[in-house]
Amino acid sequence: MCCSMHIESLYKQLLLCKERGMTTGISVQPRCPAAPHDETLFDCVMLYAKSVGETGAIEISGTVFYWSPSKGDWQKSTVVRTFDNLDDCISWLKNENAASEECAEILYESC
Repeated sequence: MCCSMHIESLYKQLLLCKERGMTTGISVQPRCPAAPHDETLFDCVMLYAKSVGETGAIEISGTVFYWSPSKGDWQKSTVVRTFDNLDDCISWLKNENAASEECAEILYESC
């Protein structure tokens, strides 16, 4: 659920970038982090997309934020997927269910 809200947001934001002719210099993220239904898992997740270099490659990354009384705050980040270009990234994000499942699996494995 957390990832699907962010996938939808990134999809819409990257479509706007494409419409405006932006293929490099992109860095977008949803406006607010997504929280899980079960607060014992983690505090929140933030996905973001950014262009990598001048080749037009787009990287989707995610950060999982945690808090516990014994450890305090900490976070773990990972690259979810890198695409050769904006169109490939948008195509992947368009299939929201598959993209969110892949994101959740990768984020879970990295934590």
